[in-house]
Amino acid sequence: MSADSDSTRARKEIPVVSVIIPTHNRAELLSEALDSVYSQEGVGELFEMEVVVVDDASTDNTPDLVRAYPSIRYLRHETNRGPSAARNTAIRASTGKYVALLDDDDMWYPYRLRVQIPFLETNPHFGAVYGQNRLKGNGWDVTWPNAELAPSGNVFRAFLMNDVIAIGSLLIRKDAFEKAGYFDENITMPSMEHYDMCVRLAFHVPFKFVPGPVYFHRFWKEGGWLKSVLDGRYERDLPYVVDKALALLPNTIEQDTLRRDARNQAYWSIVDRLGEIAETDEKVAHARALAQMYPRESSVVRNVRRLIYQKGSTSNLATAGWRAFAKEVKAAAVKQRLSWWISRRLLADVWMQAAIVWQNMSGLIATAYALIRSVIYSPCHIVKTLMILLLHGIVGE
Repeated sequence: MSADSDSTRARKEIPVVSVIIPTHNRAELLSEALDSVYSQEGVGELFEMEVVVVDDASTDNTPDLVRAYPSIRYLRHETNRGPSAARNTAIRASTGKYVALLDDDDMWYPYRLRVQIPFLETNPHFGAVYGQNRLKGNGWDVTWPNAELAPSGNVFRAFLMNDVIAIGSLLIRKDAFEKAGYFDENITMPSMEHYDMCVRLAFHVPFKFVPGPVYFHRFWKEGGWLKSVLDGRYERDLPYVVDKALALLPNTIEQDTLRRDARNQAYWSIVDRLGEIAETDEKVAHARALAQMYPRESSVVRNVRRLIYQKGSTSNLATAGWRAFAKEVKAAAVKQRLSWWISRRLLADVWMQAAIVWQNMSGLIATAYALIRSVIYSPCHIVKTLMILLLHGIVGE
């Protein structure tokens, strides 16, 4: 057998990666995404690539741009059907052993596939591998998720309780989609369809975390993710995704505990995301989410307290504003059927935080008023509040 035939056979044996890119009216950004794909190290040696771009009915010069990359498999929807449908079209048309997903406004680092493919090639029992995401924009510059907290193995519960994965860092065995299904085309919030897919994949196959940033994600205030948090799509889609994942579980007492924890965490995530991006006055939308949390769970009380402390650290509300906030907490406690004693202690926390805020802002009278209200709701708060006020006065925020 000739050396040329040996070389040809070796080339055929290396795995093919199908790179899936949905796009809609982002020709300028798409070119940067494609350049990052074609800059991958190890092509022809460790793996081959097929790049599948699905144009979701763009009206800009996307078709002309794609022609500059002759090797691309270009598919087009005649009507706009959304990114999930575009990904599904591409995955079904793909022929690779592995699937790698990239959004049209993001980029890969050159070593992304070179690092991940050898792991899956030598560890066939893992269905997917993921890394870290460099998140930059709108004042952010972070590497996510935290390498110390990113799970490996059977990660279904971990993913269900916390969205810790960026899908642009995920390399998946093609046959895993036959077990988990494809992207849910009913989800309209950007990135939530990512989360849904990751959780369902995690139910069927083990994941491996390999530390290191492999993916660059633009994070901008005008982006769809932030808008969808504010317009209510996040509040609609997150419980839908969680309940859909929970439906995969058997009906056992142990799984009932997970169901309670996951649903409670989902509603707190809604509050948390609103708190991260909304103005102070808009944060009071927490009452709507709190009303849906599971009653008498200790995590509910912890999350209410956390919100109270967040309010205290960001607020400059006067007396009327704090009274309104106290009423909302009280109403949420009633909806949750929390005990009379727990409700009183939560209200005491509200006024304790007001005393801390007003200590340096509004003077002695306002501080004393808040302190008295705190003690009325819970006399045992007197020592706690005085200690905190003293420490706050000494060491500041």
